[in-house]
Amino acid sequence: AGALGRPSAEIDRREEALSVLKRGLEQTPDNEAMLALQRALGSDDTVGELVTMVNESDRSELEKGLAIWRLYSSNNMRDEALATLDTLQELSPTDPRVLGLSFDRALIDEDFNEAQRLADVARDTDADDVGGRIFAGRLAAVRGDRDDAIEVLREAVEFDPINVPARQLLARLLVADGSFAQGVEQYAAAIDMLPNDPRLIIEYIDALRADNRQPEALEVARASERFARGNQEFRQRWLGLEAVVGNKDFARERREAIAAAEPDNRVNKTALATVLLDLGQHEQAKAMIDELRAD
Repeated sequence: AGALGRPSAEIDRREEALSVLKRGLEQTPDNEAMLALQRALGSDDTVGELVTMVNESDRSELEKGLAIWRLYSSNNMRDEALATLDTLQELSPTDPRVLGLSFDRALIDEDFNEAQRLADVARDTDADDVGGRIFAGRLAAVRGDRDDAIEVLREAVEFDPINVPARQLLARLLVADGSFAQGVEQYAAAIDMLPNDPRLIIEYIDALRADNRQPEALEVARASERFARGNQEFRQRWLGLEAVVGNKDFARERREAIAAAEPDNRVNKTALATVLLDLGQHEQAKAMIDELRAD
């Protein structure tokens, strides 16, 4: 699609990136990488231009393929992403990253025979640094064998206590099984090792909330804000907790700032109306609700 077919938010991000590049080129006008990226972002086929840039780079064929797969996947170009994965499988089938992507594909397709074959390869090549146990645990979980999945992931954590993906997956399954306190314990250990991962932070907060530990969840959110402030899911949870067990006035101020910057964000406006009601500011809340109804 041409530029007129792109959502306005995407156009805004592209224009912002072009503006940043322009300022950079004013300082270093001969920077070939910046010039190429500027051409790509200015094209109606941005993804195609970026793929060309990757192919013309001096990376290895494997690194090129992985970068191109990420480009296609992040732009919801499923057929192109799958074709790229096929090429990667031919190029380096036992590379841990390629193996992981192939395993994800098999699980999505519910091709459990292929998933088992790949899990066996992961075990034999130690693709996850815990003897393939993360692969085995994921496969068991998808098959509905949650107890087996938890058991094999406990083994993984015992085998390698600093393996964050193993702890995160174990924590996720424990919470899904209703073992909230145990799940929280695993998340806490994972966060100690990797405090700046937004997805891990969000899952930890959700686990604390599921265990009815909102004040602790707010403490985690406040401590993690510097790492995850750009993530909208995190921001929603953090300000939601501030409104319930923290500083309602602060939550209102931040919600108002977001509403000014993101006038189409209905989730934020709905939350702002709720905070205003809680603070007894009924006229402002009514105005916000009327605005939401009018949209």
